[in-house]
Amino acid sequence: MDLVQLTAREAVGLLRTREISPSELVAAARSDIAVETLEARGAIVIAKSNTPAFASSGGLRTTNRLFGATKNPWHTAYSTGGSSGGSAAALAAGEVWLATGTDLGGSLRQPASFCGVVGLRPTPGRVARGPASLPFDTLCVVGPMARTAGDVALMLDAMAGEDARDPISLPAPAVPFVEQMAEPRLRRVAYHPTLGLCPVSAEVARLCESAVTKLRAAGVEVAVDSPDLTPARDVIAVLRPAWLAAHWGSLLDGERDRLEPEFAARLEAGRSLTAPQLWQAEATRAGLCATMVRFFERHDSLACPTAPIAPPALDVERITEIDGVGLSGESDWMLLTYAVSLTGSPAISVPCGSTRDGLPVGVQLIGRPRAEGALLAAAALLEKLAPLARTTPVEPRRAH
Repeated sequence: MDLVQLTAREAVGLLRTREISPSELVAAARSDIAVETLEARGAIVIAKSNTPAFASSGGLRTTNRLFGATKNPWHTAYSTGGSSGGSAAALAAGEVWLATGTDLGGSLRQPASFCGVVGLRPTPGRVARGPASLPFDTLCVVGPMARTAGDVALMLDAMAGEDARDPISLPAPAVPFVEQMAEPRLRRVAYHPTLGLCPVSAEVARLCESAVTKLRAAGVEVAVDSPDLTPARDVIAVLRPAWLAAHWGSLLDGERDRLEPEFAARLEAGRSLTAPQLWQAEATRAGLCATMVRFFERHDSLACPTAPIAPPALDVERITEIDGVGLSGESDWMLLTYAVSLTGSPAISVPCGSTRDGLPVGVQLIGRPRAEGALLAAAALLEKLAPLARTTPVEPRRAH
């Protein structure tokens, strides 16, 4: 059984209905700072959504041994992605208006794309979180999810702000994000279907490019361009397992037999890293950040597919090829979001269409660090120019 954090009431309910041993449950002592902030500003928290054990699923699924797999509301034979798949599914199904997600390599943006909702990975520090074992971490952030860019902006205003318990937290902006996004500032957008990182499904690329080119109707210049983010693959291969091991590596000493083999292998990889490997990865990451800053001297935003594929079937455990092009690494299919995470830039996934099978596809817009307002304005403009039906899914649909 996975180690999970539950409230006392949830724990009692599971003990009664599922006959779970008390030793298999760990009651949460407190809420995260992000949740406390929302509640202090009037939010009503109604539920916890499903997530993989330790929020580590390789991005493909939101499943665990306690609650099983989260199914995509648009087609329940398909996945929501992970690890914030429960939040994305609840939004898509119309169960909730707003939701939170966490994002290290795309755990918020990928489910948003797969479920046809909007998900924002903010600049690190924009949303205070923790208290954390790694309080200076800038890889994993908490962000808002909703069905429209306007709702995401509203929730970001409710989440943003400093907290002394989070040393990298940023002050709330003087002008609320909902007001910032009303000021159109998008003049030049760069689009690239792959960012030079991984193959992309032809159908996904077509839908994303079609949406982005609609910006020309609003007088926005659209250019085919991309920063050089190719070193990101090697950085991720070091920093991802290092991050996992820093958080949960100690479980290998006493709980290894309770861990999924794949997760245990990631922890082992992290614990075996050397200091020179970490230093080199951080130095290369610094170069990626500088590359992105220089890129935004020429462009207001960068657009690309959020995910290179449409939602995979629920039973798919690994993506080994895309349109016949093989992938070498487990996380290669997530490079479009992982690489952006390394740069510190905010990024948002916006629905841009559906495949022939009716599965959602999202386009990723990336902005300058700390410029969430301009990014949200770009997302709102894209929504306006490429409107999608805002109905909630119903399955099965009957033919008339």
